[in-house]
Amino acid sequence: MKRISTLLISFALLLPAFSFAQGHTFTSGNTSMEISGYVIAFYAYEPNTAGQKTTGDHNLFDLDDARLQFNGMTKGDHGAFKWEVEVNFATVAELAIDGISKIKDAPLTEAHVTYINPIVNIEMGYFKLPFSPNSMADKLGSAFLDRPQMSDGDYFNRRDAGVLLLKDFWHQRITLTAGAVSGMGEQILLGKGATNGQPSFVGRVQFSNAYYRDDEEIDYRDVQKPVFRIAGDVMYDKNTVFSGEGDNLVNISNVKTVDGLKVSYGIDGGFMWRGFSAIFELENAYIKPNQAAANTLMLPQYNTQYFIDGGYSAGVNYYNRALMSVFSIRYSSFREWDLSAGNERATLAFAYNFVYRPYNLTFKVHYGYYFKEPDTGYKWDNDHFRAGIQWVF
Repeated sequence: MKRISTLLISFALLLPAFSFAQGHTFTSGNTSMEISGYVIAFYAYEPNTAGQKTTGDHNLFDLDDARLQFNGMTKGDHGAFKWEVEVNFATVAELAIDGISKIKDAPLTEAHVTYINPIVNIEMGYFKLPFSPNSMADKLGSAFLDRPQMSDGDYFNRRDAGVLLLKDFWHQRITLTAGAVSGMGEQILLGKGATNGQPSFVGRVQFSNAYYRDDEEIDYRDVQKPVFRIAGDVMYDKNTVFSGEGDNLVNISNVKTVDGLKVSYGIDGGFMWRGFSAIFELENAYIKPNQAAANTLMLPQYNTQYFIDGGYSAGVNYYNRALMSVFSIRYSSFREWDLSAGNERATLAFAYNFVYRPYNLTFKVHYGYYFKEPDTGYKWDNDHFRAGIQWVF
């Protein structure tokens, strides 16, 4: 009943915007504003297969996203101001009906202003952090109906409030991003701040042989010359607050921020050519709790003061313009900590998309196969089949 109510309320809120075809632009003098958005909804089925932690078939309909975006720009003699506000009405309705169970699903997803000028662009507000392309990219550009576990917002903050400096060189072949944020991630929307008053720092550098967005996953452009990119990113956080989606500290589960030091770092890359594309990503985090927190985390029994979590993902896609189809496969693996063997969580996912561009419509089919955890002998999650629709307006 909750899902049905969420679906109805969200569509009712979005009905006035459905008359727009992939954005509607208003212009007045040197100021313009565009309204756009997208809807992603799917049916999910979890078959009862051997080795699962839970038994029985499960199925549901889910409205994953119902987003409305407002983008604007004001041009002047000394640069321009660009702004963006985005709200997910699917979670607005969920919040109104039953509350949000995870702060990462907060309805406000973007609210920032960027000052564009010849020296260095300055972005201020609440935004996605420039860390992990699987996290930075919207779901629109992916053939799948979920993200790899390591990039889904349970192990590092995907969004935060602060300021970023952005600069590109050599016709956008080299891009640099660096900034300072609150370190509290999505919790900043609740007015929570780090008690030590110290910001967190984030940075990313990317090199490509031609223009290549770091969130571009599928070669919809059908580029005729090979295009590649390679990038590295880092986040430095010295906090006094623990946050995570796990049950408690002892589980060392889903540590987003810790009372202590957390340094996240990674490398990633991509390749595109004539409809084929490949992407890979490796992300790790060095986590060193303060002494009292380390005792709570039970680290002394392992004769260490720190642990490392992280994982990797790799995928291959093929877009055929004549068939209006995308075929994709992705493998991902994640370890919540490195202090004991056998806690690897691996997933193999397959996807097919039918892309009907005249109506900005995509039909997506996705199957996720979850491997068994070596230390438990059970699949770390249930296999699932998803079939859904994605509409951009």
